[in-house]
This record gives sequence, structure tokens and C-alpha cells, in this order.
Amino acid sequence: MKKTLLITVAMTVAMACLSACSNVQRVPPIQVWDDMKHQPKFKAQSGINTVLVGGAFADGRISRMAPEDTVARGQYREDTPYNTGMEGNNMYVGKMPVPMTMELLKQGQTKFNIYCSPCHDQTGMGKGIVPAHVP
Repeated sequence: MKKTLLITVAMTVAMACLSACSNVQRVPPIQVWDDMKHQPKFKAQSGINTVLVGGAFADGRISRMAPEDTVARGQYREDTPYNTGMEGNNMYVGKMPVPMTMELLKQGQTKFNIYCSPCHDQTGMGKGIVPAHVP
């Protein structure tokens, strides 16, 4: 009997405490500390600043305009023989799409030395420094 009464009282107290919770929100909510959403700030890519006097730049803009001919990463999809090495439907290009110059050869050698030679060595035989360190 005592145990049942104790359980009933405990459940009544718990229900009274939990019933105080509700989904009704105060507008505006009470804030003990000001948090970052209630501060003057610039929003990126928002154009001309109207909230704060001035802006990050002399013309009042928050961020700089992208340079002319800028292409967003992953958005460049030009299917030309120069970019893909293919002509039409699944046909490889039969000739070099740009003229062969000494400058182009030096650029190719520089890129080979940076990206390829660690594995393929300077002669292209595959005896670079990376395979030499593989157990």
C-alpha cells in the first residue's frame, strides 16, 4: 500500500514537472548572452552592403567580383579535341590540336618532372624514388 502510494505520488510529481514543457516559443526568445546571430555582420556574396555603413571594399561591396572568364570548379565542360583528345563520337584525334613549339615542350618537361618522374624516373622506366621505397 505504501509502495503504491509512493509510486503514485512520484508519477504525479513527474507529470506536473514535465507538463511545464511545451512547444510554445517566446518571440523573441530570452537570451542571457548575446550570441553571434544578433550582431552586425556581412553576408558573403550578398552584393552591396546595406546593413552597415560602408563595406569591406571602397565600392561598398562585401566581397570582390570574380575575375572575368572565371569558371566555377566542376562547371567547365568544353568537349573539344584539345580538352578531351576525342573528335565526334569515340574517335581519337589524329593530330596534335596545338602547334608544337619549344615553349610547349619545356612546359611538358616541367610537368613530367613534377608529376611523373617520382614514380617513372627521368627516363620513364619506372625506377623512380616512389617504387624504390615500396616494401
